[in-house]
Amino acid sequence: SSGPPGLPGRCWQGHGSAHMVEELRLDNVVSDRSGLPVFLQTSEACCDWLSKVIVRVQKKRCGREEIEWILGLRSQTLSAALPPSGASVLLGTNLEEVSFLLRGAGCIVKGCVAQEYLNGRKAILCRDLRDGDTHALLVVEGGLDEEPGSEEEEDAGDQVLIARRCLEYARPPEAAETFQDGVINAAGAWPLLPPDAECEEDQQAQQVPGDLLRLLRCERSGLPPCLLGLEATDWLTRVVWRLLDSKACCLEEVAYLLDLPLGGPDVAATASSHGIVIAPALADNDYGACLQDLRFVPQGAVCVVEGSNSRRDMNG
Repeated sequence: SSGPPGLPGRCWQGHGSAHMVEELRLDNVVSDRSGLPVFLQTSEACCDWLSKVIVRVQKKRCGREEIEWILGLRSQTLSAALPPSGASVLLGTNLEEVSFLLRGAGCIVKGCVAQEYLNGRKAILCRDLRDGDTHALLVVEGGLDEEPGSEEEEDAGDQVLIARRCLEYARPPEAAETFQDGVINAAGAWPLLPPDAECEEDQQAQQVPGDLLRLLRCERSGLPPCLLGLEATDWLTRVVWRLLDSKACCLEEVAYLLDLPLGGPDVAATASSHGIVIAPALADNDYGACLQDLRFVPQGAVCVVEGSNSRRDMNG
């Protein structure tokens, strides 16, 4: 990228996993249509739109469970053909490199400075870990004391926030066992998962702005007919907010992912005045970078061809 937008062309989006579902048919990406909001089941045109959205969002390195969260779908609505967010190939990876994990996923504490004595212990995620979260809520093996607890633990354990960078993914969430009264957790075993109702809420979660679509100048005339109702508008507002807030998408990328008419002059400034921060499509330090290293390049960006073997005549 060599300068500000100026020439026509197509947007470019960085690709994540090579395992992608390319066919734009709903049956390829959705296994249980009853898990979709009713307004998304009204017509084939709406189903085609949703299929396109799912495939595009997947290319943001989003696994099945993260896509369900972004789109507000019931668990296990999407097809197993989509790779899971906590795929086994990610085991042993630092959580800063994993965009989304369901509660119940197992981790090993590593490199924790504030509580060094926790390093090496097993821990269980008490709530989903989402892209953008800096800390994970966990129950740690042996409790939070410097000396691990007794050989047998009869409670679910205290919950603690630990920096994401100090955790390594070690066990898929489906292997977690939920704590129940009277259950004894043997020493050295993975901690038991507290019931959802007993897990602390995320106090830092920002409220979804109710007038978000208006601030982003979303033209209703350009929306699919199934998204014009009140319930659908509320759903779309939450989806757009998750892409902006959790995935840190720029406005142009949100418009591309959802195939929606968004944006216009001074939209970012207007949103900022209402406390909504929108990432720029291209930051100043992106100039000179290879497009392969950028998440999204909007239509009109000016580029210089360098290092091409197949078209050496175009280099420079």
